[in-house]
Amino acid sequence: MKKIVLLLCILPQFIFSQRVNLNIFEPPGCLNKHFSQIKQQESEIALLHNYDVTFYGLDLEVTNENDHVKGNVTIKAKVVNEPLTNFVIQLIDQLQIDKILFNHEEVSFTHENNLIGIELNNNISTNEFFEVQIFYQGKSGEEGMQHAIDQNWGFPVTYTLSETWHAKEWFPCKEVLSDKADSVYVFITTNSNCKAAGNGMLNRTVYLPNGKIRYEWKSNLKTAYYLIFVIVADYQEYNIYAHPAAAQNPVLIQNYLYDHPFCLEYYKPEIDITATMLELLSEKYGLYPFHSEKYGHAMWPWGGAMEHQTMTTTGTFDFGYTSHELGHSWFGDYVTCASWQDIWINEGFASYSEYITIENIAQTHYAVDHLNYAEERARRATEGSIYIAFEDVTDESVIFNYNITYRKGLLLVHMIRYLIDNDDLFFTVLRNFLNQYANSVARGIDFKAVLEETTGIDFTNFFNQWFFGEGYPVYHLAWNQSGNNVSLNIFQETTSESIPFFDIPIEVRFYGNGQNSTRKFTMNSNTESYNFALNFPIDSIQIDPDNWILNGEGSIINSLHHLNQNLQECVNIYPNPANNETTIEINNSSGQSFELSIITTSNQILRTEKFTCKKQKEEHKLVLNNIPNGVYFIILKSNNSIVSKKLMKFSL
Repeated sequence: MKKIVLLLCILPQFIFSQRVNLNIFEPPGCLNKHFSQIKQQESEIALLHNYDVTFYGLDLEVTNENDHVKGNVTIKAKVVNEPLTNFVIQLIDQLQIDKILFNHEEVSFTHENNLIGIELNNNISTNEFFEVQIFYQGKSGEEGMQHAIDQNWGFPVTYTLSETWHAKEWFPCKEVLSDKADSVYVFITTNSNCKAAGNGMLNRTVYLPNGKIRYEWKSNLKTAYYLIFVIVADYQEYNIYAHPAAAQNPVLIQNYLYDHPFCLEYYKPEIDITATMLELLSEKYGLYPFHSEKYGHAMWPWGGAMEHQTMTTTGTFDFGYTSHELGHSWFGDYVTCASWQDIWINEGFASYSEYITIENIAQTHYAVDHLNYAEERARRATEGSIYIAFEDVTDESVIFNYNITYRKGLLLVHMIRYLIDNDDLFFTVLRNFLNQYANSVARGIDFKAVLEETTGIDFTNFFNQWFFGEGYPVYHLAWNQSGNNVSLNIFQETTSESIPFFDIPIEVRFYGNGQNSTRKFTMNSNTESYNFALNFPIDSIQIDPDNWILNGEGSIINSLHHLNQNLQECVNIYPNPANNETTIEINNSSGQSFELSIITTSNQILRTEKFTCKKQKEEHKLVLNNIPNGVYFIILKSNNSIVSKKLMKFSL
């Protein structure tokens, strides 16, 4: 598992981790090509889909001294699809199984290829329930359970991190996203100088002989397998409460911090903000989904954070961590992506939760900075879509590309808000989606369906271009003002050939004489012309002034000419793509002089030359020998017109 921590220099530092997420069993029958040994067991893997887990009961011995685990796990389940003749569950081979009880009777089993197999003496009928209890011990897998010493505070910690396929590295489980357990019990026996945290509420603390203590955590809420966790360290406890308007009782925010005299003092101001955030997001998204139990944090010795259900594990406390991981309570935990291809359901909306909390709690300029940073990072990714192609579903660098999954994912939600243009309706969409897929899983297209049903707007082109497509638009403007009359040409290029045109409306703000005016322009093609009145002289123009759209930095030209759309249609370039030479053909412009510029997509002028049309159909040869392969703009200016054309140079 790759772990990447990125620093965002806003408020004062927003730090987010990339967590590697991949479900090898979604959709059913599709096996992860990364695990060749599992591919050999297709018939056994299929048996995972013959039952639904209703309960995980973990009763484990774990200390903060190493990554060894010992104990037993009880799985209760219901048979579905067809009678159960063989039972399989996942657990890595290096963990030793001592015995297995099936419906309270000891049974023989196989354990290979990270699968436990039990051949049943009697079939279990569809809709019947059964129970398996697995006793095991050993050193956990490399990722699933880890032991480390926090380098900042010096505390040893043992903790789990199960995304994506690492749950089986520390407990027997079924790694299928859609199969959420109805309830989870996590009992942890450890040394009496430590505290241990898990999902749900601490139901009981039992003091045992030989300096041992057992913490019994219980959650009666639906939980995805990778959100179950255990963490053990020498903690102190600091609790606060949130008071969401829709809640009948205060919501406990339970925090486990290292038992260092300065740790709580250092982090307390940031922790206290959690209550305000939870109240805000409950107002926007609907009541915090796990209000009947708790929210909270437990510190761990890792630079990132992880949204374990009802208690985030985190390396530090700051505005960015807290808002992002809290947002996962709704998007990721309550509603989980149905496939790792649709990780946007988790990370896109959790990332947008950062912006919502900044927008409503912090100063305005922090929200502006946050969008600017998101755009800057997203612009680095000219290729790759938010929706993960199936062939890339095992490539962790693709799935959790920070620039696309997190930052472009955030901006995709922001653009949907822009197109709806009604905040009440926008948040109604989010609430409707969460209500419809509560305690379940969803895909990006499921969100699109709720979005369209709620708003009455067709988002087909938008999702094709922004969710399934690649790249983003770059806008170039040419304008002229005569009195109150303004002529404006907008040229759109794109950074990916896969999407030649984004049909999203673009706002332009005009400044002058201490005044400003914002206009929204709908583009139906890459080149559009507009004429309108403006009652002040224009000094400058700004494209997308409020950062609603992910777009590249284009050029703005005061043409000082009258724009002539007819001439735009009279100019042709062939061949295009060109090799080492192309022809500029101009019709109906006899006697006109032109200045021709070759401009890169980053607005660098490579060459300028002048020529005059001597006949009605002029052909001007343009030599491209010294120009690298790539996409360029050909800008033609005359005494009364400006024309922009795209040219691709391609030579072997």
